[in-house]
Amino acid sequence: MDSKTILSIIAILFMVFFMKIVSDMLKSRRGNSDQKKFGYKITANDFQLRPSLLNSNERVFFEQLKLAVGGVYDIYPQVQLGAIFQPIKQWRNRGELSRLNKRIDFVLFDKNTQTPKIAIELDGESHSNPKSFNRDEFVGQIFQKFNIPLIRFNNGNYSSEEIKEKIFR
Repeated sequence: MDSKTILSIIAILFMVFFMKIVSDMLKSRRGNSDQKKFGYKITANDFQLRPSLLNSNERVFFEQLKLAVGGVYDIYPQVQLGAIFQPIKQWRNRGELSRLNKRIDFVLFDKNTQTPKIAIELDGESHSNPKSFNRDEFVGQIFQKFNIPLIRFNNGNYSSEEIKEKIFR
């Protein structure tokens, strides 16, 4: 064999070897995303049950909210935006769709049709940081677009009458 043939064979073997390495790297990236993020596979043993769906302020507010509007609306706490709004088209940017994973503290639904009528946010300390401003702005815009009132309460103790007054203005 002449040197040209040997160089051609070496070049082909190098290309095959290189393609195999690239292929293996791509496969490993497509693997278990939890394994990539955390270095191990996440199992059920990595979790514990939350003591409550609501924090203490939300629980107190929820009890008063039930007294204020429970006969008029069905009240659902911690509702994901994606349970209320769905995208018109599929986006390639999953980051934008992740905005629909945000939760609203309480949503009041029509008892007969289960359509959302009023959304309620309790604004605690977390709503004063810059990251929350963008989230709150998006939440406000999407509820406004669909003519669903978004009522904000500052964290605190409210009577059922105070809640009723603010909701039914």
